[in-house]
Amino acid sequence: MTKIDFGQPPVNGPDVFGFDLYGQVQPTSEYADLRRLIEERGLLEKQPVYYLYKITFTAGLLALSITLMVTLNNLWLQLLNAVLLGFAFGQTAAIAHDAGHNQIFESARKNNVTGLFVNFLVAVSKSWWVDQHNQHHRYTNDIDLDPHNALIIVAFSEEQAQERTGILRALIRYQAYYYIPLCFLQAFGMRVISVLYLIKEKRTGYRLELLLMVAHFTVYFAALSLIFNPWHIFLFVLVHQGIFGFYAASIFAPNHKGMPVTDNESRLDFLRSQVTSSRNLKGSRLVDFWYVGLNFQIEHHLFPNMPRNRLRDAQSVVKEFCVARSITYHETGVFQSIKEIIQHLDRVGGSSGARASGSVPV
Repeated sequence: MTKIDFGQPPVNGPDVFGFDLYGQVQPTSEYADLRRLIEERGLLEKQPVYYLYKITFTAGLLALSITLMVTLNNLWLQLLNAVLLGFAFGQTAAIAHDAGHNQIFESARKNNVTGLFVNFLVAVSKSWWVDQHNQHHRYTNDIDLDPHNALIIVAFSEEQAQERTGILRALIRYQAYYYIPLCFLQAFGMRVISVLYLIKEKRTGYRLELLLMVAHFTVYFAALSLIFNPWHIFLFVLVHQGIFGFYAASIFAPNHKGMPVTDNESRLDFLRSQVTSSRNLKGSRLVDFWYVGLNFQIEHHLFPNMPRNRLRDAQSVVKEFCVARSITYHETGVFQSIKEIIQHLDRVGGSSGARASGSVPV
């Protein structure tokens, strides 16, 4: 396996990652050449008109769902509306993701304020997200250092699977079966981790973030209690939060799951580590919309501060650049990516011990 070598961050190095809190990485000459090609095409320039449209559209989705919540009298239609609200929450969280990468505004303060506002709208800690996402971008798919690989009941490498003991090791054998159902708990998990992070780390502004989360759920449950009886509230919340979690997980899972992982035994340069650990998804503009641009995961990891709507244009440049240098560039369809993930989890789970039955069907 391979380990990313990031070298020492330069004191006044180029803005590689687009995070204010992020230590910069010394680019290799190849990466510098690629970045120059991207800059010459203006693909890193901010896109205020595009983001005005995206923010307006997303706000419209939220407003539509809230309006339906107030006006509909049928439970089944309300549960369909809960699905819409879950999707709207996912699209809203994607705005915070882009703000965290400084994709939206030149001003770091405006991006931070946008992130805090979304903190209130979806009740996920901005500082937790930026911190763990910085770590993810710095150590992409590193089995020890990437927090996206730190799920206690899911193993992403044979080494992780074999490290589990007792009931956890028994569970891991069947992770290919329960991974997708587990995604429906993503929203719940993000809220719990957000609160624990804020209380433990006590970063600047943590009280404000906690207050925003409390304010969110106060307004959320107060509104639901005015519209529904307790049983209907339970059903609405179950569907809404489940869909939000599943949608968020569906966006992020194809990006790196089932791709090569790294450890501390050998090293790759930044360009190769980001490209070979990431998976792109083929498809139309509809795929771009559903995956909020992260279907171009390779380009996003190479240029995290690139506005979402320029990633498709960047792909042709990056792909040609990688092919010319024999750098593995993995791109596949949406359903094939799911198949690859499940097969990988099944293979890793099988390494933890014999199962009572055969491999998971895909």
